Amino acid sequence: MALAPGDGPFVGMELPQFFGVSVVEVGSPTCESPGTEITGEEADIEGLLRVRASPSPLSKCPRCWLHVVQEAGSVCCRCTGALASAAAAEAEAAAQHLSSLYFEAAKDRLYADAIPSLSRRSVQTVLFHILHSVTRVLAPITVHGSEELFDHYRRHVPNAPESVALLGWPELPAEWRLAEDAPLLRDFSQLAKLRLATNRALEQERRDRRIGSGLEARLTLDPAPGSELARILDTYLDAAGCYNAKAPAALVGLPVIGAGSGSVIDDLTARGLLLRTSEHRHRYPFDWRAKKPVIMRATEQWFCRVSDLTSKALEQLQTVNMVPPS
Repeated sequence: MALAPGDGPFVGMELPQFFGVSVVEVGSPTCESPGTEITGEEADIEGLLRVRASPSPLSKCPRCWLHVVQEAGSVCCRCTGALASAAAAEAEAAAQHLSSLYFEAAKDRLYADAIPSLSRRSVQTVLFHILHSVTRVLAPITVHGSEELFDHYRRHVPNAPESVALLGWPELPAEWRLAEDAPLLRDFSQLAKLRLATNRALEQERRDRRIGSGLEARLTLDPAPGSELARILDTYLDAAGCYNAKAPAALVGLPVIGAGSGSVIDDLTARGLLLRTSEHRHRYPFDWRAKKPVIMRATEQWFCRVSDLTSKALEQLQTVNMVPPS
């Protein structure tokens, strides 16, 4: 199924799953907010609330949605005299950004990523801030719902007040807000538009009963060469699951599952960027037919517009002698 063709040659990029699993996240910036590191426990309230008083490094996706939380919270704090404006800001942040985008993108990390991994701990950090900050902002708008959320929260927090109304407005760190022209914010804006177009195409296929669910579809994206979307969807892996020439020279040709992982660790150690090491079991998506793990990546493909060749193909077909005659 072709989606959003570009203006250039017939170049496409196949993306089997939007917001796919990142193979390695290196050099992610930190968010300097106090007391935000979440220990790697199971995805329950106890795990979310074990907070240590040290900054937590965040990967790209969680940093983008802390920006959403900070932006919506700031609007609500400025709109204390205009309840309708505050409610609208919170509704947009909760429904359009956090619920339909962030939670959908983050749930695979909570289920499949290793407990001490950066990606999973980043998600838990953002979930804690949503629980701790957004609940207080929502209190004047959805009183009973906010109290129910806070009641569950305070049972696990020593010396918590009896009501969310006693907490006051949250102080949202200015570091959460990204500049309007920040590359990270531009990239996620592009991905959000891509996701919307993809879901519309999938929904049309479901209505026409060509597929039963989105998992049955194999999407083909066709960004124009040199466009921002083509840059975002770039990949460092080849068809064999090895690092290609776009990766650092020490990794080229190494398989990402196996020798490549050790080389990445050695490189980080040599540059003093490896904070700590631990052993854990990591689960890749698994192909039960091939009995092998699946690596999700964007791939370059070439396509031919058959509609432009139909008439010529029919003309050539008339010159072919069929045996037996059709």
